[in-house]
Amino acid sequence: MSQTIQQYLPWFILKNIPGVGNILYRRLIQKFGSPENVFTASDHDIMAIKGMGEKVFCAIRNPASRNSAVINELKDEIRHIEQSGFRIITMAEDNYPCLLQHIPDPPPHILPILEHLTIHCHLLQLLDHDRLHLTD
Repeated sequence: MSQTIQQYLPWFILKNIPGVGNILYRRLIQKFGSPENVFTASDHDIMAIKGMGEKVFCAIRNPASRNSAVINELKDEIRHIEQSGFRIITMAEDNYPCLLQHIPDPPPHILPILEHLTIHCHLLQLLDHDRLHLTD
């Protein structure tokens, strides 16, 4: 398993659990620091999270939410992101956008598409510049 998959798979697993929306996800990460810590936290600590209901709690504790078919789909998704040249940034990382940190329901992980597009635009400008010089 690649380092990228190992690093981000728990983030995707937690986000994939029914009932764990962005607000609850943020509260869980604020309390426990990482998805791995959520999965190993005590029942009492998880139930103490504001907005945690019995149904979502059971889904977090249910190993079926982490069965091999689900895990393989999520690994494929991460692999596809990686192969497409994008990178994943989680809300726990220093380079997560500051403005997103201040909204009530920030996405737990993002793909900095604008950064990717900026690189492509710069390359296109360079190619266009070269093309202009070729016709001179």
